[in-house]
Amino acid sequence: MLDINSFSDLIYPISEDEFFTDYHLKKHIHIKAEDKNKLHSVMSWSKLNEILNMNTFWDPSNLNYF
Repeated sequence: MLDINSFSDLIYPISEDEFFTDYHLKKHIHIKAEDKNKLHSVMSWSKLNEILNMNTFWDPSNLNYF
């Protein structure tokens, strides 16, 4: 499993230059990971669910599902 230690690791195989030139604030991007556990070191599903279940904090002004 790859550890995510930088923004470059997160968006790999897209380079930072390509990301900021072609995507940032312009259009969405989906980067399919070869390893389905790529983001495990960033956040687990259980932690994400825990955060999303903080229903006293979230409302339509600060959380959108796409």
